[in-house]
Amino acid sequence: IITFGGRDDTNECIDNIYYLDLLNKKDGWKESKLKCPKASTYNALLMNDNMVHIVPFYVHIDHFSIPIKKLLPNKLIEQINLDIDIEENINEFGLEYKEM
Repeated sequence: IITFGGRDDTNECIDNIYYLDLLNKKDGWKESKLKCPKASTYNALLMNDNMVHIVPFYVHIDHFSIPIKKLLPNKLIEQINLDIDIEENINEFGLEYKEM
């Protein structure tokens, strides 16, 4: 799980990026070394080319993208790639869904 921006306890927009490794939940949420391009709340989408696209809520003129490999630690990226390879080899629905 990755979150982009959002609001803090005082309702101010933030530019932090946080991630949670669901296979290692005991470590809790970690903050990415990178920040969002500007403080805001975002919608995000990971595309097949491993690019993360983020668009601020309620604003249709801004669009930013970055490779997923720059957001997460290498160890986590390697685990994600391993899990995707396994899923694609055993789950036909996953393959069909990815192509849509």
